[in-house]
Amino acid sequence: KSLLQQNQQLKESLTSERNRSESAATTEAELKRCVQEDQQILRKLKEVSEHQANLLKACQKEKEELQSRNHEVILSLQAKNSHMFHQVTEASLHVATWVGIMEGKVEN
Repeated sequence: KSLLQQNQQLKESLTSERNRSESAATTEAELKRCVQEDQQILRKLKEVSEHQANLLKACQKEKEELQSRNHEVILSLQAKNSHMFHQVTEASLHVATWVGIMEGKVEN
């Protein structure tokens, strides 16, 4: 081979190697960018997950408070119901007594 041919082959080889190197650098830069994007996504997912956990805790606490208040209301209503039942029973006895007295007076 002539020196001219060898020189041409070396130029082509160098050009090809430079292209491969540039392509590899581009690929490496793209991979770094993808890794950074993935890290940002993971940070955001962690924030969302923590926020959801806090919301869940708050909902659980509110649920427990509502259950406690409901229990208190039920006990209060049961006490009022019992009191009213006794009052109605007592009033019924008074009415029955008055009816008895009145019937007795009417008969006499």
